[in-house]
Amino acid sequence: MSRESIARTLRSLRRSPGFVAIATLSLGTALGLSTAVFALMDAMTHPEAPYGHVDQLRLVELAGRSKRWPSRAEVEGAWRGLSGVTQLATVTWSYVDVEAGESVERVEVAYTRPGLLALLEVRPRLGRLPRDDEAGAQSVAVVSDALWRRKFSNNRVLAGARVSIADHGYSIVGVMPDRATVGYGRPEVWIPDPAPDRGGAGSTFIRLKDGVTDQEIDSQLKAIAQRFTLFYNGPPPDRPFSAWTTKIRPDPLQLKDFHRAMIGAALCVLLIACANVAALMLARGIVRRRDYALRLALGAGRAEVAR
Repeated sequence: MSRESIARTLRSLRRSPGFVAIATLSLGTALGLSTAVFALMDAMTHPEAPYGHVDQLRLVELAGRSKRWPSRAEVEGAWRGLSGVTQLATVTWSYVDVEAGESVERVEVAYTRPGLLALLEVRPRLGRLPRDDEAGAQSVAVVSDALWRRKFSNNRVLAGARVSIADHGYSIVGVMPDRATVGYGRPEVWIPDPAPDRGGAGSTFIRLKDGVTDQEIDSQLKAIAQRFTLFYNGPPPDRPFSAWTTKIRPDPLQLKDFHRAMIGAALCVLLIACANVAALMLARGIVRRRDYALRLALGAGRAEVAR
């Protein structure tokens, strides 16, 4: 489009402020609504992970059926011997009655062992995370975002907030970000394990080095599982051991019918706005038909008039 055509178009629009205002408001409102809806759907289907460098995090799992089972030290030693692993930490959890706020509720409690929160590289939404040296007598805890909103009205001040488990009180020092989980568990309270050396194996999390692939780790886990099968399996009904890793990136939310209805409504609003602007342009073109005819008679090309 030539500079002269642009100038002519701007002069034409300046003479029709009503048309410009209505067209701009119609398209702006429709585009804004559609963009907001599509951004919401994208956030739901591609949720942000609460952990740092989440693509390097894996949950290591071991399964099998045997009368004998490798000890916790053997299992953790095998995982620590994996080539390509930079960090390893474990966690256990259980369902217990927790007194929070003005009521008692049975929720999932995670007992974190040294190094777990550092491995996950999680940043609390409020406050801070417990230190490894605060296990036991220090009696500190962090709670999930959902529990904090449900029991403490999403207060911005942590001072004085407490939870009690089996008549033992814990001071809340932080609130976890939304969607913070430990594997398949969704704990509401996180407490440093007061006896990390006496519990069971729990769940093991590892952080991979840059460039290490799942295939490399899986081949090592297969060899470890075969070794455990050789040492601990007996005759049937014993079954071979198997080991694998699971990514802990949050799963995308499933779109429901009302989400699809929101998308459909946004598209309809956008189409209606485009139709309204097209109708305005058609009406404006009909009104200026004599002007266009005169320009064509003076030698203007159809393409120029269309622009």
